[in-house]
Amino acid sequence: MEMKGLIPGVVTYNSILRKLCEAGNMKEANSLLNEMNDKKIEPDNVTCNTFINAYCKIGDMSSAWKFRNKMLEGGLVQDQFTYKALIHGFCKIKEMDKAKQLLFDMLDAGND
Repeated sequence: MEMKGLIPGVVTYNSILRKLCEAGNMKEANSLLNEMNDKKIEPDNVTCNTFINAYCKIGDMSSAWKFRNKMLEGGLVQDQFTYKALIHGFCKIKEMDKAKQLLFDMLDAGND
């Protein structure tokens, strides 16, 4: 793509990141995220939710939560996909109190 003079944007990166995350290649996905940063391509909600969902699926809630915090620090807002991934992740590791609190937060935010 770049050899033909086309510059990949956030949508292109999101597509590749999604496949890497689905395959469990988190190291490669994070490397690609660093490449985005180097090229000054800002992650969007799709980017963040892709990572949050991937970390939740493997039960790495610490990384999922850190990514969620970076998302909020970057001025993005949690949407229904963010909440649902986190709720499922906390349920997976049997932290029901955190899952319940997120559910209440989601309902309060109007993202049901």
